Amino acid sequence: MKAHIKLAIFRCLRCGHEWLPEPKRHPDGTIVRDFSKKPKVCPKCKSPYWNVPRGQKRGPKKGTVYKPREQKEEETRGLKRRD
Repeated sequence: MKAHIKLAIFRCLRCGHEWLPEPKRHPDGTIVRDFSKKPKVCPKCKSPYWNVPRGQKRGPKKGTVYKPREQKEEETRGLKRRD
């Protein structure tokens, strides 16, 4: 007879490391793993953002205005050099 056991594990979204929380022994002698408290950092890479997926590339900051490349080239062509 085969027994299947399902365990919840923590997985770092940065380095891919998987781990179980530290076991704690109760006064009655039973060993319990507490999944209610999330770890502060990944034990392997030490990243505090272990449970935050990596984001996409960041776009321009708010309030910045970028001119199209063609418009920039036209403006620079009209400039004259001062000696």
